[in-house]
Amino acid sequence: MTALVESPWPWIAFGIFAEVALGLLLLHTQRGALLLPMGGVLLVVLGGLVLERHVVTDRERVEQCLEGVAAALEANDVQRVLEFISPSAVETRRQARRALDYAEFQQIKIKDLQITVNYLTSPPSARAMFTAWVTASDRANLFGVRTVPLEFRIDFRQEGQAWLITGHEARDAPAGLSRSP
Repeated sequence: MTALVESPWPWIAFGIFAEVALGLLLLHTQRGALLLPMGGVLLVVLGGLVLERHVVTDRERVEQCLEGVAAALEANDVQRVLEFISPSAVETRRQARRALDYAEFQQIKIKDLQITVNYLTSPPSARAMFTAWVTASDRANLFGVRTVPLEFRIDFRQEGQAWLITGHEARDAPAGLSRSP
């Protein structure tokens, strides 16, 4: 059911399929009365697209959090980065500060994002797994600008209306990802 509010494609696919079927039926039967159901399908699809655009799911909120962290890292703004990390995640906050002290980030691209939300925990939690292409240089400029693929696992917890990072794990991506996106 959440697929209907997380992506416009189910609505578009339904609309295309239904309109083509009704259009073929109209051509075959030559009955103008089929224009009414065709208009109804169009209205349902438009309503579904409006619904999809306005409903923000927890999965989309977690994705927005990741996009916010990436933007804050690209701006090299430690305070903004820390806003996305739970105060209880002491080690993750420490590592974020250390990374921003050491490196100057130019670009972060998130690829192959997979988010799972767990409503059985209290409060709800989530986990995001993805590959990030990180372009950065060290602040001493000893190594120049480099782009490296890193695999991440980020844990989240819903705190109030916000999803905050509670932990993370990062490692070098497999050797097969040697080409930048």
